[in-house]
Amino acid sequence: MNLADITGDPASGLVVLQETDSTSSEALRHVEAGMQGEFAVMAHSQTAGRGRHGRTWVSPAGNLYLSIVVRPNLPAERSGELAFVTAVALHRAINDLHPAGTLALKWPNDVLINDAKLCGILIENHIEAAQIAFSIVGVGINVASSPAGTSYPATSLIQCGIAVDPESLAGSVLRQLQSVRGVWSKQGFEHIASEWTQAAWRRDARVVIDDGAERKSGIFVGLSRYGALRLSTDSGIAEISSGSLLYESAA
Repeated sequence: MNLADITGDPASGLVVLQETDSTSSEALRHVEAGMQGEFAVMAHSQTAGRGRHGRTWVSPAGNLYLSIVVRPNLPAERSGELAFVTAVALHRAINDLHPAGTLALKWPNDVLINDAKLCGILIENHIEAAQIAFSIVGVGINVASSPAGTSYPATSLIQCGIAVDPESLAGSVLRQLQSVRGVWSKQGFEHIASEWTQAAWRRDARVVIDDGAERKSGIFVGLSRYGALRLSTDSGIAEISSGSLLYESAA
């Protein structure tokens, strides 16, 4: 199985499960069992879906839960680029559905419609000898429903007037990811960063970043060479490589 087969005909190569604990965990089990190349796993529901920082990703039936094993053959120091490559692919795939609202990319790994979270990305990099041996790209898209009671606004495609089958959407995401990775390979991360920045949420506006140790505020002026957020503060430009851009920034 390889990703080229999947993107040509998603039904021929995409592993589709009715339910699993986590598509990323399932993908890792396939790798550990000896599956070679690049492949993808999709489930109609998850019992133990996860997001960044160990958060739970609520996973009822009707939404898209997809994990893709990729082997980018890059040094570990470039591992952060893949989240932006994936975000650009998601932006293209969702934009093709003609969303009813403003589609934006929230640093570092969310897709928003009308300032509400539609999609999250979780990248799990497996490093060997300072190289990326493989990465598991986890994607969750709220297709039919969005979680209630979250600390941030959330929405779904159906709430935005878009009806799409999760498997069809998975095929579109995989095709776009293959296409964007081609651009990444041939033209470099600078081209990806430029496309991502054009769709960036709160670009050129004041934002608040929580890096786990403290909160910093400033004007979001773009991305660094490897995807760090560049923040213009009273003391100069700060580059933040990890953390969360807070929804309070929209206030």
